[in-house]
Amino acid sequence: MRHIRGFTLIEMMITIVVLAILVAVAVPGMLGMMERNSVVAESNELIAALLLTRSEAIKREVSTVLVSSASGWRVFVDTNGNGTEDSGEEVLVIHTVNNSNVTLSANGAAASGIRYSSSGRVLGGGFSGGSTDYFKLVRGSAPTRCVRFSLTGRPWVDKHTTEGGGCS
Repeated sequence: MRHIRGFTLIEMMITIVVLAILVAVAVPGMLGMMERNSVVAESNELIAALLLTRSEAIKREVSTVLVSSASGWRVFVDTNGNGTEDSGEEVLVIHTVNNSNVTLSANGAAASGIRYSSSGRVLGGGFSGGSTDYFKLVRGSAPTRCVRFSLTGRPWVDKHTTEGGGCS
């Protein structure tokens, strides 16, 4: 007696239906995860840039500045100490937000740029110690990430946002 191995048409159709159901259930969750991960990745990049800005200020013993825009940020060495990028000042980092759907905005002292002194502390007027000074990253329905910083210069991600995605 000869045994024929393989799938029957009914078995194949049931397998395809089960696979289609699994894909239909998994895709929406995967899209939400991708949105969250893109915001988390950009907030981590911003934290790294703030830490680099601070460490370069300490290492070089001169103020360094991180200036943000909606599309990214720049870090430069502020040799004359005026807080703005002038010709001849070394640019350390130029970062463009990789995902066009992630938007970056700044509030308080962060809007004009974060300037670190040679001691690693945040310089500049209007700094209120992190309560209203922050960078905000948003993408679609993903939770907002607020990157804050203390007067001593330490940045952190504040995951406690107000309902609707604002930084409180």
